[in-house]
Amino acid sequence: MAVFAGWNESERRSRTFLSAAAALVFAATADAQDLPASVTGPYVEYERAVEAGDGAAAYDAARRAFEAGQAERIDRETLGLLAENFGSMAAANRDFEQARDAWREAARLGDRARLSPTERAWRWHNAAVNAFLAEDTRDAHRCSRETVEALADLERIEGDALLFAEEAYALNARMALSTGQARRALEPAQALIALRVASGEVPDATLANAHYIAGISRLVRSDNVEAAYHFHMARDIARDQDTDTEELETLVYNASALRALAAGRAGHRASQVDDHLERDPLHQSRYMPEVDDEEPDLPPGRVDAEPIERAEPRYPRSAEEDGMEGVVIVEFAVDENGRVADPQIRASIPGGLFDEAVLSAMEDWTYTPATQEGVPVRREGVSVCFTFMLS
Repeated sequence: MAVFAGWNESERRSRTFLSAAAALVFAATADAQDLPASVTGPYVEYERAVEAGDGAAAYDAARRAFEAGQAERIDRETLGLLAENFGSMAAANRDFEQARDAWREAARLGDRARLSPTERAWRWHNAAVNAFLAEDTRDAHRCSRETVEALADLERIEGDALLFAEEAYALNARMALSTGQARRALEPAQALIALRVASGEVPDATLANAHYIAGISRLVRSDNVEAAYHFHMARDIARDQDTDTEELETLVYNASALRALAAGRAGHRASQVDDHLERDPLHQSRYMPEVDDEEPDLPPGRVDAEPIERAEPRYPRSAEEDGMEGVVIVEFAVDENGRVADPQIRASIPGGLFDEAVLSAMEDWTYTPATQEGVPVRREGVSVCFTFMLS
């Protein structure tokens, strides 16, 4: 599953619009409050540098204006706007750590100044994005949680909030998975699904990924029927895309494997998955009849490999102590001697955290080998899913 890696076109438009609005508000505030020259001087330099397209000069001037505002102890609202300018210029100059710090300060000032939920969410979202770009996943998760908490203060997502809410929910959900907090990914994933469905747009990879993340969160909660439903939707939506990318192929494979796992764990309740699908208008209108998910029949004379002994992997102590949960999907072959051969990690959430424990456990697995007309043969394409869940 790809991780959020930048701004899409709607995000770019929203950033431009809100930055322009911030500049207008600042100009009005500066006139009204007669700010000291130590602040207005570099701010005027900043405006001129922006108009001239001189990013380096705008970055430097924005920094000086913000630092002067801090030194002069100007009001929180105006200082927050200066922090926004500084954060925007730092990001434009690819100084993501500085951008993260500036946007986070703008967000904190916005919280103290009791700005509108949309403005507070926007600032926290920028802090989260720049933390992600600075490769600070944990801080990106913390800031993105602040974003969705601010959005939760809105009666409905509308107006300017619609310009960035989808990406805010997506980032929060994905950062939750990346930090081993899969249970926390459910609410933002469901909020993203609701926004995408309400938009009336054609289902796309964003919606498929949202269902996939919701499925993982449900799986580690042992909500197996709901997990199977979400994985089913993720698979069908991903299969329905016009483009045929490696990312979508991986999503289809992983969602299919995890759907089978969740349905198996649901046991006699597995039939309830169909009830969920029948209540989903999108599934009924686009994805019926159900795509057959069964494996193709074995060739004549072939007997498949069957497990004899499969020890479960140990929960890594560090992950357990840190309260981290996750999912691993492994594809492998069973050789002619009934041993696991060439195991390949197909999905790892969080990336790499549980891989060693899984591969170590699989070293001692044994199978009755597959046979062709009674002769042992190598069986390719066996897949197994592991979930690491805390009590």
